[in-house]
Parts: sequence; C-alpha cells; structure tokens
Amino acid sequence: MNDHNYYNKIAILFIATFANIFVLWYFIVREESLDWANAQVTHLTSPYTVSEDSGGVTVSNIFMNYEFKLPAGFKTVGARNFNFFLEDGGGKKCEIKHYYLNADRAKELSSDDKREVILWNNMKLIFELVKAEEKKVCGKYLREMEKNMEFN
Repeated sequence: MNDHNYYNKIAILFIATFANIFVLWYFIVREESLDWANAQVTHLTSPYTVSEDSGGVTVSNIFMNYEFKLPAGFKTVGARNFNFFLEDGGGKKCEIKHYYLNADRAKELSSDDKREVILWNNMKLIFELVKAEEKKVCGKYLREMEKNMEFN
C-alpha cells in the first residue's frame, strides 16, 4: 500500500514539473518577453556612438544604421535610451530623450508639440521632451530632428 502512495506522489511531481515547464516556455516565447530578454542583453552596451567635429555632435545608432546631428549647443549622456540637453546654469534645459519602438506596437504614437516621431524601416524613432511644459521653448529642437537624420 505504501508503494502505491509513492507512485501517486511521483506522478503528481512529474505533472507539476511539466506544467511549470510549459508555463515558463509560454512566457519566454511571447513577443513582449522576447523584447524584454533582448533589452536585458543589449542594455549592457549602448547602441550609440557619439562623435564631435566642426559640424557639431553626431550620434550614430550602430545597430539600426542611422545617425543624427544634435542641435547646436546640446550635450549628451549616453545610454540605451539616449538623452541630450542644453546646459543652463549647471542644470538641464530642453532635455530630449530618444528611443525607438516597433512600428506595429507603437501605432498610436505620432508627432505633436512635445514629441517627434519618424518612421523608418518598420521602426518608430522617437524624440520626446522630458518636461512637457518646455514645449513652447524647446519644441523647435524637436522639429529639427527629422531634417538632421541620415539613414544608411
């Protein structure tokens, strides 16, 4: 009788193990999970290179093969989600963050007075003011971004 009890326990453990494996597999293969896993791998290095010459500061995304020039006077801090800003008395003014999303997932995003959205290669390249209340003063820099883009 005890042997039968052990067989039931072993069977329950196998069923629970396979159910857990299925649940893990499901969460790993979803598109959102793949995007998250990809972000975890690529967040260690920045996809951007920054160079400065007589024409100003040029930012290149080496993975997606595009580059843009920062508006005159802007400085940058590099990261996966790239930010650039004007320095104002030791603080940041007109801070703009740049990131990109899959165009299908970002259907509702479009350009407005605090965001510039550029469609390229099934991606939406987004330049967005960090402080929306600066849109009257800084919105002109957003509009410059599309003309500063170069695609390889």
